Formats: sequence, structure tokens, C-alpha cells
Amino acid sequence: MSALQLCYLLAVAITSVTAALPSFVPACKKDDPKLDECFLNTINTIQPQMKKGIPELKIPTMEPLELSKVNVPQFLEEFIHLELENLKIHGAGDFKLINVHVDLKDNEFSGELEIPHLEFGADYNLALEVSNLTVKGKGDIKGTATDCKGNFVLKGELKERNGEKHFHFNQLNVIIRVDKIHATLNGLIKGDVLMGDKHQHGAADMDLWLLLRPTIQDTIAEVAKDIVNGIAEVIVVDELFP
Repeated sequence: MSALQLCYLLAVAITSVTAALPSFVPACKKDDPKLDECFLNTINTIQPQMKKGIPELKIPTMEPLELSKVNVPQFLEEFIHLELENLKIHGAGDFKLINVHVDLKDNEFSGELEIPHLEFGADYNLALEVSNLTVKGKGDIKGTATDCKGNFVLKGELKERNGEKHFHFNQLNVIIRVDKIHATLNGLIKGDVLMGDKHQHGAADMDLWLLLRPTIQDTIAEVAKDIVNGIAEVIVVDELFP
């Protein structure tokens, strides 16, 4: 489940290359009729370096990708408190950007990304109150996620600093899909749990993915947007899109 956080942290970190231009990053002419294709090539060019991180672009190390905390959505907190901490995700560097669309007129970037396989681990803290039943406890969770896919739309504006134009992004929307998540939980809950968008679960199943997905998407959006804006601060728009 936390594995998905990776899908969109990546999607945005990659899209944000839109603003940084070291010598190893190919530029794209803004009037190129195949601008989307050019920018996709730019991203694919730096993809092999993503695992170890790219300091020049302020892209963090992706192996492992470490995230802090994910909570169950607030509207469910009256009944359940579920918190994941110390998330470590492996496989993020194997992402593939399927397509990307660059709209320089509206300062908008959108696209679709996939990651074939992720391995993750985290600590969980659970408190559940339903009728007269109260359950509290904590433990650790390890698992895999397969066929992670997602769509993103990044919206922003141009700001001028020292006579140069930089992107500043105000909004990031992400939608995440995962075919299957297989997790092993230890502690209060024991055993294997199957989750995911294509997992056929019965009424008695506890599909944590369905509970956590809204918060995961929001968390990804906030973290990724901060990363993108950090990159945009040091990148001149006209250097990437001359």
C-alpha cells in the first residue's frame, strides 16, 4: 500500500525535470510539434540515474525510497485509527513513464506512469472501535505491489526571479491504481492480506488499500509538489524549453 506513494512521488519528480538543465538533460524547443515526444525522451534519458538520485535536480535517492507516515482518512477516524510509519519502498527506480503531455501555454504537465513491481515495509499502529469491540495494537508489515499505475496533472504558473522565468506549481492531482498488493502483517494482526484494485474481496475481507488510497494520493501529491517546486527554483524555464 505505501508502495503506491512511490508511484506518484516519482511521477512528479520526473515531470519536474521540466525545470532543471544540467548538461546531461536534453532540452526541448518549445515550438517543436513533437514536444511531448521530446520531453518523454528527456525523462527517459535521466531515468537510469533515478535510483541513486540526482543532486543537480534535487531528486532524492529512490532505492530505497523512504517516506514518513500515512494515516487512514479523517472521515473514518471515529471508528478506526490506522497509521503507517517508517515506510521503505524498493523498486521505485524501475518506473516507466508511458506518456506525457506538455502545455506551456497553461503551465500544465500531465501523464501516465507505471512501476511493474515494488517491495515495501513499514510499522503499523491500529486502533479499532466498532459497537462494543475495541482492538488496539501495533506491529510491522511487509509486502509487494504489482502493476502500479497512475495518472497525474501538475498545474502551475510562471514567476520571474532575477530576470529569469521559473515554474511554480500550485496544484497536483494524482489517481493511483494497483492490480494487487500482497502483504504480511505481524503483531496484532497476523497472516497474509491481499489488496488492490483488481483483488476480488468479500464482505469479511479487510482491504486496507481501499481505506488508505485517498490519503496515499493526497500525501503523494503534497510531497511530490514540494519536490517539484524545489527543483523549479533552480531551473530556468527558457533553458529547458528554448
